[in-house]
Amino acid sequence: MKSLWILVPLVVAVSCWMVWGHLPVPFPEIKDWNSLRMGLKRTTCFGPCPSYSVEVRGNGEVEFNGESNVLITGRHHSQIPKEAVLNLVSAYRRASYFSLNDRYRYLVTDNPTYTTWIEFDGRKKSVMDYVGLRAGMPEAVQDLERTLDKIAGTEKWVKGNDQTGAALIAEKWDFAAGSEENRALFANIREMGEGAVAAH
Repeated sequence: MKSLWILVPLVVAVSCWMVWGHLPVPFPEIKDWNSLRMGLKRTTCFGPCPSYSVEVRGNGEVEFNGESNVLITGRHHSQIPKEAVLNLVSAYRRASYFSLNDRYRYLVTDNPTYTTWIEFDGRKKSVMDYVGLRAGMPEAVQDLERTLDKIAGTEKWVKGNDQTGAALIAEKWDFAAGSEENRALFANIREMGEGAVAAH
């Protein structure tokens, strides 16, 4: 029986090697929360894939940068509570983020690329996902991408929802300005539907 317990660490190590190709890397303790940056970038594809990036900081600040095929282009800011920041860090931990490969790329073309990252205390790690599930990427990475979108609230800028109007008002958006940003916004609203920026 004792010999079986001796084999347990070996079995765990072999399992980790089969999943990641190396032994697991522990998730470091975050010492300086002000240095924390967590983000996601989605690129366009051969089609109408939305292209944007979003970064969540340790103090709860969120910066969204819409590039193309999104309701609202340009840089926009919002704030999330500390609890949401902690939940996002937990999602990185669940994904064993520092044990992942730097890239998972499947040999096809015309698909979007998704890149996640985390940075704190001088340490930075990013993971590129290009049809990664077909290249051996753990599903936890895709779950993390979706969690980043959900916690950062990107839908209000990408597609528009009942938070969009309030978010624009909070950042003192000038709806009356004859700017390129407004022209693009109004054109996107017409294309996506009048309810896209409804504020409640």
